[in-house]
Amino acid sequence: MTHDVLDGHYVYLYRDPKSGKPIYVGYGKRASRAFSHVGGKSHNKDLNDFLRLGRYQIDVVGPFGDKDDALRAETLLVSALNPLCNIHQGKSVWRFRPLGLPPQFADRRDLPAINEAEIKALGRECGGVLCVLLNQKDFSDGRKGYDASRPMANDDLTSRAVAWWQLAARAKDWVSGETRGPSLLLALFGPPAARFVVGAWSIAPWTTWDGKVESGGLISVPIVENKDLDAKKLRGRRLESNSEAFLFGQFRHQQFIIFDGKGVRHGGVVRDA
Repeated sequence: MTHDVLDGHYVYLYRDPKSGKPIYVGYGKRASRAFSHVGGKSHNKDLNDFLRLGRYQIDVVGPFGDKDDALRAETLLVSALNPLCNIHQGKSVWRFRPLGLPPQFADRRDLPAINEAEIKALGRECGGVLCVLLNQKDFSDGRKGYDASRPMANDDLTSRAVAWWQLAARAKDWVSGETRGPSLLLALFGPPAARFVVGAWSIAPWTTWDGKVESGGLISVPIVENKDLDAKKLRGRRLESNSEAFLFGQFRHQQFIIFDGKGVRHGGVVRDA
């Protein structure tokens, strides 16, 4: 008895044999389910139209241990290959998605990386940019670490990004007007070779800062409400790989970087020449 007549949970793929382009991915309890669409028998009109051309190749993988395993594989193939005729995409939890970002910002990763010249120009344009680096650590005050595989809700991400940073002395100067404070907050995540913007907020006028200072000179940055966390359309943008402009350190005064209104960099780590 062959596998084809045994129940076993299979995934099959129709493709154009000339171009190799994936056309349709499906699931069946038996491998022979893959033939069920041939001859205009499919409920999928686009697939029927393709099969009428009489030029197709069918590949199959399996058997899988159970139906869920096979459906996971089907969903992964659909999300990775984007077949021409698939209508249903499968459960969202089983689909490929941009690492560390909500799906709607996936295309931003294809844009040119933000380099030192661009971030300094942005600082001059908006009066200053405050960059903070998030990590995966959970804090005792309830703020959660950033999980790249499952981006947190916007409210939780905002709570994590605005606090707590060693900026008290600078904030007092910004409030008094002695120096101009940054008006854009960028939360960054990832290793230096693959760092990107996970959230961007407009900073409220520093005169609205509540003045609260935690031990060690830590403050919470006052921000303008931003439901998309996408000020200046920067959420999801990559940073130039291993750029020294975005080099942070382990000490509190090195865990933020400011590009001021003149494009000058402050904070972070400066490597010796």
